[in-house]
Amino acid sequence: MRPIFFIPAASLIITGFCISNASSAHTPRVSLAELQQQAYQNQLTELSRRTSGCTLENVAVRKEWQETLNLTLRACIILPRSNHYAYRSSLTAEQQINYTNAVLCLQSKPAITPRSVASGVRSRFDDFAATHINQTLIIHFASIFFAWHRYFVHTYEQALINECGYSGIQPYWNWSDNAADPLKNTLFDGSETSIGGDGAYIPHNVSLINIPVINITVTLPGGTGSGCIYSGPFRNMTVNLGPNSALDYNPRCLTRDFRGFLSNEYLTYDNITSLITGSNDLNNFTDTVNLSNGIHSKAHQTVGGLELDLYASAGDPAFYFIHTQLDHVWNTWQWLDPKTRINQVSGTLTFQNIPPSANGTLSTPMDLGYNAGPVLMKDVVSTIDGPFCYIYE
Repeated sequence: MRPIFFIPAASLIITGFCISNASSAHTPRVSLAELQQQAYQNQLTELSRRTSGCTLENVAVRKEWQETLNLTLRACIILPRSNHYAYRSSLTAEQQINYTNAVLCLQSKPAITPRSVASGVRSRFDDFAATHINQTLIIHFASIFFAWHRYFVHTYEQALINECGYSGIQPYWNWSDNAADPLKNTLFDGSETSIGGDGAYIPHNVSLINIPVINITVTLPGGTGSGCIYSGPFRNMTVNLGPNSALDYNPRCLTRDFRGFLSNEYLTYDNITSLITGSNDLNNFTDTVNLSNGIHSKAHQTVGGLELDLYASAGDPAFYFIHTQLDHVWNTWQWLDPKTRINQVSGTLTFQNIPPSANGTLSTPMDLGYNAGPVLMKDVVSTIDGPFCYIYE
């Protein structure tokens, strides 16, 4: 089935690089939009040369959940809705409900992971959470971090499409929109067209995060929730796995504990722009992303609750929006200098190189347990090659 979000070649007009007059004041939002436009242009230029495989005719477009004012032309690729002060197209309410219904469907389908591997799995949704738990110590602070999560989110997306009738592709959460109060973002506003909001408030001063291998406990100030989420389509969902590396059956509610003060400080347009422009190679880019104050940890910590669990965080549907946006940022960085950056690999095969291990390479294999077959790193470093054919609007 062709996803509903694709760009037909007939609706693309490639022109020179141009920015609307409104963007002459280089606000942080505009500065990041210009970088995204340049990367978007580079991908579309590459696609325009192709006559087979992933092309302009069949490329899918990952969209933001929330409609956002777009202050610049879309990379001088004139789309049907493009003009000055155009709105970046987002999901309609019908499409948002189609997405959440597909996630609920995945949560109702029987697991394919054997109980001998993960005794707590009860659904196809759990299959993904179990895989993330099982592989945590080789997919974080390691060479396959970005590529593995790209493949993981794609495979989850394909399960929603092929097993549960979802007619789009995985949307992303633009962290910087409503950064001061992420609960005002329509992704988290608690409506039926959201993925649910905050957890019920339980008074608490701090939350603790356990970092495995290096045995560090991080203390965070308490957020605005901490209890079970009580609104939106996932208010009655059950989390079956975790905490941490536990794969036994442990049914409980989904918790969140939003910390807007973190997103307002660390997930801003300025910070993401600085990350992209200040990273000359993947080693520097990866190190900056994975700092204790980096965008990866702060995105999870902003949502809080289950998202503080490095192992079991994929048990919250919000996980896939966090990592789609992280993939969006990586993809932007890659396509600003594709000849140099697409095939770069950085890091070793173990969590912070503990125990010491070999460096990752383009020939490093990775798998998703029972969810998808093995691939090599080189197969999943570009969103328009290998098993992928998508770009970001």
